Amino acid sequence: MKEKEYSLKKKTLKNFFWSGSSNLVLQILTLAFGVFLSRILSPTEYGIVGMLTIFTLVATSIQESGFLTALINRKAIDEKDYNSIFWFNISFGTFLYLSLYFLAPTIAVFFDEPRLVSLARYCFTTILFSSFSVAQNAYLLKNQQIKHRAIAAVVGSVISNAAGITLALLGYSYWAFASINVVYQFIVMLLFWYYSPFRPTFTFSLAPIKEMAPFSLNILATNIVSQISNNIFAPLLGKFYNTIDVGNYTQGNKWSTTSQSVISGMLQNITQVLLSEVKESKERHNRIFIKLVDFTCFIAFPCMFILSLCAQDFIVILITEKWIESAAFLQFLTLVSPFLIVSILYTQLILSSGNSAIYRTITISLCLLQIALQLVIYPYGILTMITGYAVLNIIWLLIWQYYVCKITSIPYFLLFNIVGKYSLIMAGTILATHFITLNIDLLYLRFTAKILIAGSMYVGIMYLLKADALKEGLELLKTKKINQKHP
Repeated sequence: MKEKEYSLKKKTLKNFFWSGSSNLVLQILTLAFGVFLSRILSPTEYGIVGMLTIFTLVATSIQESGFLTALINRKAIDEKDYNSIFWFNISFGTFLYLSLYFLAPTIAVFFDEPRLVSLARYCFTTILFSSFSVAQNAYLLKNQQIKHRAIAAVVGSVISNAAGITLALLGYSYWAFASINVVYQFIVMLLFWYYSPFRPTFTFSLAPIKEMAPFSLNILATNIVSQISNNIFAPLLGKFYNTIDVGNYTQGNKWSTTSQSVISGMLQNITQVLLSEVKESKERHNRIFIKLVDFTCFIAFPCMFILSLCAQDFIVILITEKWIESAAFLQFLTLVSPFLIVSILYTQLILSSGNSAIYRTITISLCLLQIALQLVIYPYGILTMITGYAVLNIIWLLIWQYYVCKITSIPYFLLFNIVGKYSLIMAGTILATHFITLNIDLLYLRFTAKILIAGSMYVGIMYLLKADALKEGLELLKTKKINQKHP
């Protein structure tokens, strides 16, 4: 048992290393390219593309139909399963693209923006590229080929961002920003095909589709409403305000999402597979999950809260004062980000345990409340909308936690105390740092001081509390040495 435990731990640490490293590299690349592109483009140009984001994300969720998650959770998978999912997604993806192609004029009329017709048809090609790689992506995830997925993501990011900047310098305006996602999806699709040995054949069986349909449809419905809920601001701002507001929100949200993705991307890549492997042993499963929650909070809260503290300085230093209005969005969104990251961890457990119906019900309820809340409070201003979004999602974490504890029998207040401990420690840390640095007028000095003071205070508190997560973090940094000693 100890050898099996060590083998799983070694594999988990290795996957954390590759997933975490790739996400870190991706966000550094996004940061570097994003700074350059933001200095070239205006809030209006960002806003035009931002209006279409929700349509692309919802369509991609429909196109995947939840079969990616269903394949990962399936105990035994053969070529017939992969082949059926491949052809289903190709057919459905093509149908969706053609539907949205003809709906583009209606979308443009809704936002009163004629330029959206041709831009929408271009952006929606990502649906086609994504549909060609669902089965290959599932194969890489199921076989824990995290390294290959990491390489594909990094290479895709470099090429797509380079293409976007080149187009921006050539004067292609919002087309340059839109091209980043289109080129990224195309490159990742090619590399997933390169790394995955699965190759489709001209055979099709409905049997695997029927078997996975109940689980997949729950995921499908949930993903649709989740994407609507998470991305409702851009279309609402585009409808009730203007493209400049959408552009500032898109910019602030981009930096928040980029930072959040370092952690959440790492979790999504390996958590569901890991928990599926150990779910036969309830005690072991719960012990691993508690450690995952603790380690996630240990990383997420300081990273996101410190970014919120430095939001205004961060924006001015990187992309100049023309984007200063986006700093308020970044500040609010990063405060709620750690709670969203923990929520992702909770949802991964619920899915890995096969309770997709619970996942669907809770997510749809959150989405409906989110949309209703925004429609009620939008007349009171953009920041009021963001505040409502933040408060609702923090409260909703407690509901996710209730069902996690119900499924696992983990004491509710154990998880509550973990999340509460880190959030209170970081709230106190950034509040103290704010007052300490309040009278520093030099921009770069103030920015650096905030990071160093808040970071030092946090590590010091963790050391005094003898936090297990600090030890786990040091162990993670030693992954390479572990792999060398135990090849």
